Amino acid sequence: MSSSGQQVSQPLSDSDLNTVRIYILQTAVAFLLYGVYITLSIIALCILLSKGLSLSSSANAKPRVALFTLTILMLVFSTMSLVLYINFILIQFETLAYDPPQWDVIGLLKDIEIVGIFTDRMNYLISDGIVIWRAWIMFPHNIIVRTILVICMIGSFVGTFVDAGMGTARFLHDARDNGNGKKGNLFLTMALPLIITNAVATGVIGWKAWCHHKDIKQNLNLITNPISRVQKVLLLLVESGVVYCALWIAYTVTSFIGGSESVSYQVYSAAMPYLSVSIFLPC
Repeated sequence: MSSSGQQVSQPLSDSDLNTVRIYILQTAVAFLLYGVYITLSIIALCILLSKGLSLSSSANAKPRVALFTLTILMLVFSTMSLVLYINFILIQFETLAYDPPQWDVIGLLKDIEIVGIFTDRMNYLISDGIVIWRAWIMFPHNIIVRTILVICMIGSFVGTFVDAGMGTARFLHDARDNGNGKKGNLFLTMALPLIITNAVATGVIGWKAWCHHKDIKQNLNLITNPISRVQKVLLLLVESGVVYCALWIAYTVTSFIGGSESVSYQVYSAAMPYLSVSIFLPC
């Protein structure tokens, strides 16, 4: 029998148990995808290093250095995102204790959440930058295509940071405000420009792949349709762009249907930062 001065632990409420279950599921998904992503990142970095990194005047030297730098940046932001998320969960658990900490827990949670908002969105912008760059280099003399790509990238940049700013302002005003009832509309501020940018860039790459295939077939008078190495690369770029657009569309639909408190949306939110960077790793 416990002494009178000893506090007996009480069972968790249903809402607390549901929160713990969601945290466990989010953590499992985040660590799984981060493990896959960091493995692919190491492979990509090794491939780039094996080809050599220099700032010489050769055609592939500077792009290779840029890709190496972007891969490192994405790895840093993804690692920061995971560390911040785990710290956020651990601090949240402390607030469920019988004797919660006396220091400013809410203030620390706000700081972690705000930094996490910007780290995730930096990865989204880098992913957009990579797909825009892929389309950019295929049209070195087409001013119209390049102008469209620049406009799309500016739209992604503005939409992403407007969404981050609005989310930060709401969270600073009320840490419990998860945007229920208006999350979907606000989410479109970021999601719609990203989807349009990737759809346009993927469409441009697909058009280039079709033109390349048509030129080869006409010039060589081929009866069959053999796929060259260049066509395989172009097809891979198109497929990765289509998959990325599909992920963002599904993410947007989930935010409208389930709301920010649904399990599907919260798990998707934990997975999306790692999915976005894994698809566009430069290999």
